[in-house]
Amino acid sequence: MSNNYELKGPFLLNKVTVNNRIDENAVGVYILEKVLSQDFLSQDLLIAKYVGRSDTDLNRRLQDHVRNDYYKQFKFKICANKTEAYKEECRLYHELKEPHGLDNDRHPDSPDDLDLECPYCWLKHSNSFS
Repeated sequence: MSNNYELKGPFLLNKVTVNNRIDENAVGVYILEKVLSQDFLSQDLLIAKYVGRSDTDLNRRLQDHVRNDYYKQFKFKICANKTEAYKEECRLYHELKEPHGLDNDRHPDSPDDLDLECPYCWLKHSNSFS
């Protein structure tokens, strides 16, 4: 497992931090972490519980999570395009779904205008239910 070494963070998930770290209209992926428990020093122990991406505006997508006030920290990676973002989201999803159990248990969908195959399970996942 890569330990998500190419992701930036962790950062506190709040409006100011997201705005300071991520430009509007950036394409990218993210991991959200929530408190699992506290250690003997009363410090929060965090665990990755959500993997996501935005093909159009990563800042806005993370702001949606800020408003929910459920997750405490985030990590992110800016991607060159939505194909790269999809592949990165798939990688993170497959790396984290088993050891931790994710809150989003549905496989990432391919971007709307692309018919991409997951490079890890080799299946096509799309928004359409035809």
